[in-house]
Amino acid sequence: MEKESKSFWKLFCTSTFITCFRTVCSFCLHKFLAVVFGPSTFALVGQFQNFISIGQGVSSLALQNGWVSLSARYKNDECLAGIWRGGFCLSVFAMFAFMALAVIFTFLAPLEEMFPGISRRGIQAAILFALPGIAVSNFVAICLSVLNGLGLYYRYAILALSVSLLQTLWVVILVYTKSLSLLSVIATQSLLTIAVALPIASRAGFSLSQLKTKSALHFENRKIWIPFIAMGLIPMLLTPISLTFIRQMLHVTQGLEIAGLWQGVSKISDFFNVAVSSILGIILLPKISESMSEESFKKTFYPLLIRILGISGFAALVLFFLRDEVVYLFLSEKFAAASPLLSFQLLGDFLHAGGWCCGMVLIALRKTKKFLFLEIFFQIFLVLVTWLCLSRFGAYSPVITYALENFLYFIVAFIFVRKISWKNL
Repeated sequence: MEKESKSFWKLFCTSTFITCFRTVCSFCLHKFLAVVFGPSTFALVGQFQNFISIGQGVSSLALQNGWVSLSARYKNDECLAGIWRGGFCLSVFAMFAFMALAVIFTFLAPLEEMFPGISRRGIQAAILFALPGIAVSNFVAICLSVLNGLGLYYRYAILALSVSLLQTLWVVILVYTKSLSLLSVIATQSLLTIAVALPIASRAGFSLSQLKTKSALHFENRKIWIPFIAMGLIPMLLTPISLTFIRQMLHVTQGLEIAGLWQGVSKISDFFNVAVSSILGIILLPKISESMSEESFKKTFYPLLIRILGISGFAALVLFFLRDEVVYLFLSEKFAAASPLLSFQLLGDFLHAGGWCCGMVLIALRKTKKFLFLEIFFQIFLVLVTWLCLSRFGAYSPVITYALENFLYFIVAFIFVRKISWKNL
């Protein structure tokens, strides 16, 4: 038990350092955008980032958790290269299909309504610029996931830190020098990261040449990825879609300024959730993905759940008492009215940590139906209840619903984990 505790805190400190660095970079970037452009443009940037998120999900089939889980499970098996090849081929096919759909969307969609105040040509250019950026981002995400699954945390840390730094510098420098339009800069921020990802991943044993070996061809396996496609793609698509619906509802009923305030609160929430998900992705997912008995699972999972809830609860409480300062620090004085919204959002973030901890277990053990039920039902719940509560709670509707949604998600997900049948694993 003492050894497990030391291992946890070692990995926790490593993942916390990486997360803090990435959070600082993200904070600097969004602080810069908030100060320069204000709430209205900030809302449009969030809208475009949601489009990019959808593109990344579709084009990569949202297989990041699959890359971590399968790399951890088969890292000492000769079939690993074949599994990697299967996943990579699926991702390449999906990327080409997405590019074709994106070009059609660019010329047929009512872009002026989605991005009021920006010229159609400007939006079209940004979407086309985003395509190579998304392809690079997908490859870098694969490299990070493989390094995580193999337990190569030093290489993982170098790549993760480099990616965050390069993306931040790209946006700040190009926006400051006005080299491209704002949306085009956001679209291309991942391009330089491939120069770092290729050599680091190659030295760890993951490279394009490795995927062409006889062993990779002999053991190529695509079917093993299907559960991870469903569990990754559907939530990755549903989340930005549901956020887009909520943003549009706020825009129509409360005004673009209110939508921008909510967007700012959501960005602060993203910092919180990225920290928790990063820690769980490094500590929990690889460990649960390895062969494990019911007894060892209980010794690993429940202490970890308690620690995560304690850490996230403490962090949420600190942010609650400093919420005015947090809004000013992460955004600007223009977002002062967002401070009351942050209280409910932080409660939801705390509950989200527990729910995501249980969700990671369902992903690692490939409990596809249960995980998809949680994601689909509660995303619909979030949008529907927000809409029903708008007339009563106004701008508070999405943050109150967010807290309620995560409370119910945590309860149901915990019940699912408790009832896992280990005989069938």
